[in-house]
Amino acid sequence: MAVCEYTYDEESRRIKIDCLGCVYGASVEDYDACMAMVIDKLLANKNVSSVVLAKEREYEY
Repeated sequence: MAVCEYTYDEESRRIKIDCLGCVYGASVEDYDACMAMVIDKLLANKNVSSVVLAKEREYEY
């Protein structure tokens, strides 16, 4: 999986975004660019109940 690519699980309605190697890290709190990328993914997939940003650890929002 490439940097910032994502998978969407329809059953759990969860987006998992691969942030390994991303210069912005995996924090929507610390990086505006990360928040913008997550918002773009949410606009593309309207039926999402949770977002997971995966780097060394997984951060679920």
